[in-house]
Amino acid sequence: QMDDQNRNGGVLNIPNSVAQSFCIRTQLVISAQTGHNCSVRFQNSPLQDACFQQPWIHNSVAYDPDGDSLSYEPVVCRGLNCDPITGYEYPDGVFPGPNNNYDIDPVTGTITWDSPQATGEYNIAFRVYEWRRVGSGTWVNVGWVTRDMQVTVVPCSNQPPEIADVADTCVEAGTFLTFPVQASDPDAGQNVTLNALGQPFLVGSSPASFTSPNPGNPVTGIFNWNTNCSHVRLQPYQVVFNATDNGQPVQLQDYSTMNITVVGPAPENPSATPSGTQIDLQWDASICSNVTGYAIYRRSGFYGFVPGPCETGVPGYTGYQFIGSTSGLNSTTYSDDQGLIIGNEYCYMVVALFPDGAESYASVEFCAILDRQVPVITHVSVGETDPATGIDTVRWSNAYDLDTVARPGPYQFRLYRGNGFNTAGTLIYTSPTHPFLAHPDTSFLDTGLDTESGPHAYRVELLGDDGNDLIGSASVASSVFIVPDPDDEQITLDIQHNTPWVNTTYEVFRFDGVQFVLIGTSTTPTYTDTGLVNGQEYCYYVKTIGAYSNPDIVAPLINFSQEVCAVPVDLTPPCPPT
Repeated sequence: QMDDQNRNGGVLNIPNSVAQSFCIRTQLVISAQTGHNCSVRFQNSPLQDACFQQPWIHNSVAYDPDGDSLSYEPVVCRGLNCDPITGYEYPDGVFPGPNNNYDIDPVTGTITWDSPQATGEYNIAFRVYEWRRVGSGTWVNVGWVTRDMQVTVVPCSNQPPEIADVADTCVEAGTFLTFPVQASDPDAGQNVTLNALGQPFLVGSSPASFTSPNPGNPVTGIFNWNTNCSHVRLQPYQVVFNATDNGQPVQLQDYSTMNITVVGPAPENPSATPSGTQIDLQWDASICSNVTGYAIYRRSGFYGFVPGPCETGVPGYTGYQFIGSTSGLNSTTYSDDQGLIIGNEYCYMVVALFPDGAESYASVEFCAILDRQVPVITHVSVGETDPATGIDTVRWSNAYDLDTVARPGPYQFRLYRGNGFNTAGTLIYTSPTHPFLAHPDTSFLDTGLDTESGPHAYRVELLGDDGNDLIGSASVASSVFIVPDPDDEQITLDIQHNTPWVNTTYEVFRFDGVQFVLIGTSTTPTYTDTGLVNGQEYCYYVKTIGAYSNPDIVAPLINFSQEVCAVPVDLTPPCPPT
């Protein structure tokens, strides 16, 4: 806190200003959660002049040495004991009206007063807040600084200059960034001086430069910055361009703020190698020595992601999910053994991480397919719907990548079944042995089932050495089971299943009194049949169409649900009387 006994006399927006104290206060938070902290700093003077009935624009050019995010808020000037001054008015409160508006941009900090309606001296104040991302991405306030300014309004006919818009940008560390900035003044005969301020000019390593010729109208300056890895951070760098005319008695100004985000380069030369039931990943260490580790993302199947200039990390819309991370610049390997399913292609992207939470661009997608060293179920299809004599057809594809020298035959299959979608623990079939891996027996007709009340799950084991060597098991696959939900003149079908492949199409068939006919298709596991007659029974089954992402496995995979019937009924209560 800083105090001064008196303010200037005659301040228009502070009653009896000479008797009011001057006080500003700062808060700085240093904690174990947020770490070290430095206060906000300013690069522009708090003493400013303005023209009567002309727009006044100002930016304090605040920056935070730690790279914290800043926000701005106007506040009442403070007096004795740092209490708000009673009777204080914001500048637009002096002769208020539609042509007298004062505000501060909460993001850029640019103050606009359009326009002063009385000459004299004004005091204004604003607070700059620091925000830091901690933990899992929560933003917390780590301090604030108050600035109290003096603005003197004098009579003059000068109009402020204007800076052409400059768009925000993102660049990869190591890129040489250069672009022009132009300003002009509406008053003929006046010249404009163009300058630039901001943290890029203050960094210790390879600071930016701004070259502007002699004052002119218009005038063009050139921004140059040879970025490097030390500039990578979560928050963008703010650059404030300042145009000042040579009007008299007051030189008016315009400010334009842009953000530059320096992004770490993507990890290079990634590779994925299948190894048994896991996939081993490897990539080159980042060229940025300040990298703290890497994040690994995975999805089933290739997406084709190409990041935009400001798109860091791996966005959720790609379908990639975070599966793990490594710690350290040179920790460039990772073994993925989390829920991988034989028969699917798995693709990965790697992102470099930086101390403040910044993420690099994502690596290129790189993919691998596990060797087919166990069977792969391809069909679990309901052939007959009945509570006692129902039928399921189960088919599977053999383990064609198995090393038959290391795991010799004769070979045999065991098929297990369970009620529901997820487990199959009851042995229902053991095939004859066969001397070769190309076993002819890769299907089974499961009869005497209750296919009406619920689904069934299946699992196939492969054994070698005449049944003495358990080589491995296929992932569980269930039959398709549909649950009807009747409502007023409609029935919604909930299509349920658990399969190691991906079903992409659901064809819905309805009985027309003679046969089942196709009535619609869905790409999601739900379908609503509308326009029905309440009280009349409707019967359905669903045909699913899907595939593994491994192109070597037969496709499409077609399976059928049980048949189910339902009666639409009006279940919607009437509106209450009014």
